[in-house]
Amino acid sequence: MTTADPIATAPFLRSPTTPARGRLVVLTGRGEHPDVYERFATRIAFDGYAVLAVRADDPAELVAAGTWLDERSAGPAVLVGADAAAARAVRAVLGGAVRVDGVVLAGVLTDAAVSVSDDEDEVAARTACPVHGARLRDGGVLVAGQLTRPEAEDVVARAELAALPVAVLAFHGTDDRVSPVDAALDVLAPAVGRTPGGVRVVEGGRHDVLNDVTHRTVAAAVVEYVERLRTPEAGIRTI
Repeated sequence: MTTADPIATAPFLRSPTTPARGRLVVLTGRGEHPDVYERFATRIAFDGYAVLAVRADDPAELVAAGTWLDERSAGPAVLVGADAAAARAVRAVLGGAVRVDGVVLAGVLTDAAVSVSDDEDEVAARTACPVHGARLRDGGVLVAGQLTRPEAEDVVARAELAALPVAVLAFHGTDDRVSPVDAALDVLAPAVGRTPGGVRVVEGGRHDVLNDVTHRTVAAAVVEYVERLRTPEAGIRTI
């Protein structure tokens, strides 16, 4: 049996213009096409990292992504999961489906997560960024109506995070109506203070925290995290 070509199977890939300093795979959240992460990936690639975005609910794409990560020539491998894909990312690492040096989670779902009422309310719940909002409405990159109360497999458990063998960087918005921040922070507690990751609370951030108003700041934090995975002994110390 031949292994699927990860580049041929990949629906979205953004590569830097220089040799990649590492690789990131983004697993999409509910209703999202990989192209939702074009802006995020472009920013990360600008700093020298290749980014592959795949559908989290497609096992073949996850296998291809794992192969692509394994073929990296240098630098760290990082798995990024947003919304329900945060749980899939955690379990992919715990189950050995992918081998990574770090995990980035955004908008994790908990038992307190809720449904949104209609298509327009969904876009408002996802983002306050007018550019990203317009992309979701008009770009054909979103299947509306998927932000319903999550199934059990979409929910991240605190014990799962505690069992991860790598440092986690997690983001959650204070204005996330889909997954309330207090419940999310309780689940994310095992990641608090873990170097080089930790938990970043995004003030005013909504559910699509990787693509929201503060997307530049979030992307910069991701790059800083991956850079510290590359060279743990380096960095800037605050005094």
